[in-house]
Amino acid sequence: MAVENPRYPHHCSIYRYEGATQFEDGDKVTLYDGECRKEGNTSIRNFYSDNVPKGDYRVSIPGFREGVLPGDFIDVTDRVSTYSGLLLTDVNISNFGTEVFFNLPKN
Repeated sequence: MAVENPRYPHHCSIYRYEGATQFEDGDKVTLYDGECRKEGNTSIRNFYSDNVPKGDYRVSIPGFREGVLPGDFIDVTDRVSTYSGLLLTDVNISNFGTEVFFNLPKN
């Protein structure tokens, strides 16, 4: 019996809003929409924002995705749930592909 273990089992969409003002949302520009791998940070660090604990996460994307920047947004669907409108905190492009980092509030 073969075990199915794809490298990129999740789906994500990375986007930004251009031309947004305090009166208008602006236009949503999709930077990436496709397969990815969402992973949690395995360090022992704890993060808090307004006394709400947060965990940092990474999404690995195949290939080089130049133009994706901190401050862009990501929607991620893993095998449990869909998380929408998450703010990217960091981006790293290397020989192994593109990694984007974001935080999720812990409930």
